[in-house]
This record gives sequence, C-alpha cells and structure tokens, in this order.
Amino acid sequence: MQNRMDSESSRRRRWRGQVSGIVRGAALLWVALLLGGCAMGFNPQRVPEAVEIPTEGAKVPIEVVHNLAFVPVRVNGSEPLWFLIDTGAFTTIIDDDAATRIGLKRSMRFGRHVTSAGEYFGRMDLGSFDTLQVGAVTFSGFEGLVSDLSQLARVVEHPFDGVIGIPLMHSSVWTIDYARKELRLAQEMPELADDAAALPFMFRNDAPVMDIRIGDQILSAEIDTGNTGGLDLSEEDAKRVPLINDEVKIKNKHRTLSGVVWQEWVRVDGIVTIGPLTFDRPLANLARETMFGCELLQGCVFTIDCARQLVRIEKVD
Repeated sequence: MQNRMDSESSRRRRWRGQVSGIVRGAALLWVALLLGGCAMGFNPQRVPEAVEIPTEGAKVPIEVVHNLAFVPVRVNGSEPLWFLIDTGAFTTIIDDDAATRIGLKRSMRFGRHVTSAGEYFGRMDLGSFDTLQVGAVTFSGFEGLVSDLSQLARVVEHPFDGVIGIPLMHSSVWTIDYARKELRLAQEMPELADDAAALPFMFRNDAPVMDIRIGDQILSAEIDTGNTGGLDLSEEDAKRVPLINDEVKIKNKHRTLSGVVWQEWVRVDGIVTIGPLTFDRPLANLARETMFGCELLQGCVFTIDCARQLVRIEKVD
C-alpha cells in the first residue's frame, strides 16, 4: 500500500511540475488572446487587391521565439519590420510606433473587440497598406489595424512590429518550416509522392478549422499559429472527451491588454491525433474555443493553402 501511495504521489508531483512550467509561461498566451477574436464597427479591405509572387516562389528566413514565427517584412517600402505569422488573426496589424515611424496613413475607428478575456468597445485605428513585401512577394492595396504592441514585444522578448493575419494568406500558399526556420511562399501547394499529410479545413468566423481526434471523438479545432500554447478545449468539448478526473484541475490568472484571464488546466486521458501528430495524455487549457497552437507544431513543417482549403503537417525526423 505504501509503495502505491508513493507512486501516486510521484505521479502527481510530475504532473504539477508540468503545469507549473506552463503557468510560468502563461503570460505569453495573451498574444493569442489579444490578436484572436473579432472586431466590429468597421469594414476594412483586409484581402489584398493584388499579389505578386514569382513563379518559383520565395524563401525567407524566420525567427522562432517562444514557439512563435516572426518574419521580416517591408511596409510601403520601409526598413525591415518583424511581423508575427498568425493564422488566428482576422486582419493584419501594425504596431502604433512602427506605423508612426514609417508614416503609415491611418484613420480613426471605434468598434467592439471580442477576445477570450472578454468584450470591450474602444478605438481601433485603421491603417492603409499600399504594399507589404515578404521577401520577393508583394501584397498590395489592403487595410489593417494600428495597435500598441509594445507590451507584447516585452513579454515575447523580440521586436514585435506587427501581425500577418489570415487574409494575406488567401492568394498564396504559406509554409512555415519550424525545423529549418524558414518561410516559403508559393502559388500552389508543392506536390508530394505521398500526400496523405494534406488535410481539409474549413473557415469558421474567418478562422481556419480542422478536425482532430481525441480518443474516439472528432472535434473541430482552430489552427492558431499565433498561440504559443498547445491544446485548448472549449468547455463543451471538454465534456465529450475523456479526462483524468482524479487529478486536481489547476487554475491561474494573468492580465492581458483587455482584461484578466483565468486559465484552467486538465489532462486528457488518451491519445490526441492532429494529422500525422499524436500526443499521449497531453495537458489542455479550458478556453472559449477548441484550438491548437504552435507549441504542437515545433519541429514540423506546416503548410496552409487557403484557396484549396488544405493544410499539410509534416514531421521532420
């Protein structure tokens, strides 16, 4: 009996240690909480009017910091700026100081902003992007938000000049190679001899959503490369999947730019399958939406083809 108690105690300590590590990094998750959701009260031209991409495509080095992929871009011919590649962002965003520094034309707007931290009404300036260049690719004629991202830069400990949202990905194929730290842009998704890794997705509220499997349940999960974390479960989905109920749920709170967010961590009792990726009994955060973040894509090559509504996830040995 004593050996069993010691084993249970050791297992709980290991689990709590894992949670402690996640809690220490929880402040980074507010990147996704701020940039996700939606803004109402304005109607920007989010999708570029034109995209110029070489026939052979383009390759651009990226920096991966706290699981997030940052790529250098030029806005309206500016000096290089560091933008986060975020499939969970509903529009392009540029930092207020960066917009002022490069003389970006802007207009004042007010609207309702919904995030996991809650809902608020406030000012959201609209910025005009004549061009945004990513390597040899040029996106022309669209609008985005101007917002203060300075606090995010301090948390991430990396220059944070803006966000590339999903609208810029509609007219080209984006491949984030986390293993080689490279972004590849192409007109079409490269073909593979065995393309079983190409998976369909759909758009829900402008966000890409694909099926994942937890045990014998199929769930729809948002693909969010701007989320530093791993697996998030909506409370409704958490009721459908097996959880380890004999382990105490861990709660913590942290402040974001739009309010205080409570996080509650649970452990899945089974295998989580995302395309070719499998995770045995992972921790999951209870959240507003079911999604998976870029922590689960580390060491992988992730490709999104919005035109054909396909994603490809390749494991790199």
